Order: sequence, then structure tokens, then C-alpha cells
Amino acid sequence: MSFRHFLWCVLVVGIVPACAELQGVLKIAPTADQGKWDQAEQAKDYRYRYDVCIGKLRPPEHWNQIAACVEPIEWARDAGDLAFVDTACNEVRAAAKNRVGLGNDPRASSNDFVGQPPPDPEQTLACRTAKGAGSVAALVADSCDGIGDKIWAEVGLDKPMTDRNINLLAKKLLDCGDWGTLFNKLASRRSMDQIDRSSQGYRVLKTLSDAGADVKGGFATYLKTPAPAFDRNLGFWLVDIKANDLCAPVARALEPADKSTKALMLHYFSAMGCPEGAALGLAVLSAGDPLNRQIGCWSLSTLGTKHELPNVKTVASSDPYYITQNGAVVYPVRIECEGAAGQIQLRGK
Repeated sequence: MSFRHFLWCVLVVGIVPACAELQGVLKIAPTADQGKWDQAEQAKDYRYRYDVCIGKLRPPEHWNQIAACVEPIEWARDAGDLAFVDTACNEVRAAAKNRVGLGNDPRASSNDFVGQPPPDPEQTLACRTAKGAGSVAALVADSCDGIGDKIWAEVGLDKPMTDRNINLLAKKLLDCGDWGTLFNKLASRRSMDQIDRSSQGYRVLKTLSDAGADVKGGFATYLKTPAPAFDRNLGFWLVDIKANDLCAPVARALEPADKSTKALMLHYFSAMGCPEGAALGLAVLSAGDPLNRQIGCWSLSTLGTKHELPNVKTVASSDPYYITQNGAVVYPVRIECEGAAGQIQLRGK
């Protein structure tokens, strides 16, 4: 119903049969009480809030339609009410595909009142992950046989998935002892373009650890497997749980790794003050990537000793990588290594 139609119906309501739909809505759709609306938000009462989205209640004065249609679905998903999620997503999806002329659907009139159609659920994380929620429940209830492959097929590296579902799947992997999928794959997940402590891979490890799960024990076992993989997420997590007791086994596991992987974990050794990191930093000084050489010297400014000093000085005086800043030639790796050499000499060890 257009706005012009709406105004016309207001003037002649009760006379023109074409306005019967509007009459019906006005009779069956009382305005939501602002107090109850606010309480529903605090209590995450998704059923009450969703009634506004589908037109059973007219919106209160202070509301947002996208929030009214999306938030209840998210709350229901988090509460595990997957039946509600499935029904709501299908309803909103149908309305989104018929943004004009929804026939007898009460959303036609209620949405004309606010001048905007329901949001497309395909653009919301709530509905994009709704189907996944049911799959997650099935995976959690599944046996441990082949569970890693099943979970990774569902999750992947960047498929949109809520923290709640990722945490459930990570706990399943932990309980099943599938360290490879947990630490090599799930821990590598990013949240869109986020890295480090903002990434989902880091958050899942931190959440499970904070909840009392023996994630560190699982990681210690993982380090004993052939060629364990590493990611910056693992390093940040190890720093935050203060896992200095794992410095030696992590260093041993990194010995056969390439120099880029070694460089990826040097922030962990530096933050923990682990002497085992010095040998890794020394190895990285000959990396082909200048950034890795710079990271190597950065780590040795904290961990280096007289043993590494000659190599640090050599790189400080001869590294070929340079950039131009304001017309001047600058050697970033040399500058980092000069600073590291100074720090090592000050320590005198």
C-alpha cells in the first residue's frame, strides 16, 4: 500500500472496500508499549520484539525496523530456539522478496506505516547462519569418528559463523582430541579482515580457556604431533594465558618450520622473555623477506645475547633493503638491528 493510498484510506475508511486491509490492521495491531519494548530488549524477549517485525504490533515511538526484525532472530539463535529462527527467517525472507504489494500479509500495511520494507535476511548474519545452527547441533551430538573433517566442511576458513557456534564446535574438537583441526584450522579463522586479538580464531581459544577447558593441555599434545602448524592467533593466545612453560616445546616444534613461520611466533617468545626464542630470531635474520629480518632483530633486542650479537651487527651494517621517505633513503632493517645490537650490548650477556 502506497503512502498516497494510506492517506486516501484514512479519509474514507469504512466507505471504500479497498481499505478493508487497513481496517483489519488497525483493529488487530495495537501499538507496542514502549516500556515493554524496552524490557524486551533487556530480557532478549525475541517473541515480543518480533511481533512488531511481522505486524502483529505497531511499532512504538522509538524503534528501528532492522533491529526489530534482525535482533530477535539473533537472540533466538543464541538461545538455541532453532525452530523460531527457521520460521522467522523464512517469513522475513518472503517479505523481503515482495517489497511491494504483499497481499493479505499484515506486514504490507505495517511496513507502509514506517515507509520501509523488512530487511533482507540474506544480508544478516542471523539468517545466514541459521541453517548452520542446526548443523552445529548435529555435529556436537555426533560421534568423534571423522569429526574434524565434518566440522571443517561446515565451518571453513571464512564462512560466517557466530562465536557461540564456533565455541561449541571447538569444544567438541577438544573433547574428541582432534588437535589438528582445532589448532591448525579453527584457530586460523579471521573475522572479516580482523587479525590478532580481534580474530575469531583467537577468541575461540581464549573463551574456552577462560571457561576452564584444558586448551593448553591439548595444545601441548598438539606440539608433539608431526609438523604442527602455527598462526599468529596461537601466539597471542599463548601470551594472554601466560604460557611461558610452553616456550621450550614450541621452540622445538618450530625448528623444522620455514623462516616466515618462525617470524610469526617471535612475538610470543619476546613477550614471555623466553631464551629459546633467541635461536629462532637468529635464524630469521637470513630470511628473504625484509619484514621477517626486521622482526628477527626486533625479537633479539629482547632475547639476544653475545652469541647472536655478531650476526645482528652484520645485518645492521649491510642489509640491502631500503625505502625512500621524503626523498631520503631509509634502511628499516638496519635501523632495527642497530637498536637490537645496542640493547644486547647494554645487557652485557
